[in-house]
Amino acid sequence: MKNNCILCSASLSEPIYKIKDNRFGIKGVFKYKTCSSCRHIQLDPLLDQENLIKYYSVYYNSVEKSINNKYINFRKLINTTFLGKIYNWLEGDITFSLKTGSGRLLEIGCNEGKNLAYYSKNGFETCGLETNIKAANKAKTLGFKVFHIDIEHLSHSELFDVIVLPNVLEHVANPIEFLKKVKIHLKNKGELWISLPNKNSIYRKIFGSNWINWHPPFHISQFDSVNLEQLIHSIGLSVDSLKYVTPSQWVSMSFISSIYFKPEKPTKQMRSPLLLLIFILSIKLIFFLPITIFNKKQKGDCIKLIAMNR
Repeated sequence: MKNNCILCSASLSEPIYKIKDNRFGIKGVFKYKTCSSCRHIQLDPLLDQENLIKYYSVYYNSVEKSINNKYINFRKLINTTFLGKIYNWLEGDITFSLKTGSGRLLEIGCNEGKNLAYYSKNGFETCGLETNIKAANKAKTLGFKVFHIDIEHLSHSELFDVIVLPNVLEHVANPIEFLKKVKIHLKNKGELWISLPNKNSIYRKIFGSNWINWHPPFHISQFDSVNLEQLIHSIGLSVDSLKYVTPSQWVSMSFISSIYFKPEKPTKQMRSPLLLLIFILSIKLIFFLPITIFNKKQKGDCIKLIAMNR
């Protein structure tokens, strides 16, 4: 079946990128094609819902598997102390966990609720939405209201002052329809906070197929600021701010993939706290200036956008 661009419906053409999973050891090669019109990059062919759910359940959402995992325990230690705020600030706060405010906030794709705790401490009345039942139940144990449904099934009476999509939109097969459904739940003057990988990142060019943010088959889209802003405007929102940041953890994982990746085998080194810490500190110390310059030139690894429902 021939697929067209999920943003503008034009045909897909070259360049074509052939990418192997460099995280979990998933077998096979995944193709990303470029839209002949808007130059959006997307997975092709798109996976059907049944296979996509299978990939998520087997590889991605592994709450129970994470018990006694050194990497998970290390992250929990960081996130539950003052080190969490320092770390998030140094990494560019790609989950908006340092923003303070008030009103109702919904995080879509809240996973186990780590970010919900930050938003709540920052003054928001916090809710989450998570389709994975294990992750949703884990978040509920923290005391938060969590909707275990797709956004289309959320009651229209549920309205929010802020909706957060932290590294979520790139996972969505139909981003236009998805954002239209999100907007239904955004109050007048409400804000939509989005973060996602930048397809024009200099690090995609440096690391090639080892760039950590290809992430097939979970990352369906590779956005740049142009098609992201056009998407925001198409659903009737206005862009208030857009900036580029580069988490050193992302760059570290791309480096680690370049060194240790073997096809169809999980790159366990990406979950080594000691190795990651060495890479993160080294990148912060050695590459601080070029990273800052690349961000200024719109070549950073992550795009952060805040939109307003006026």
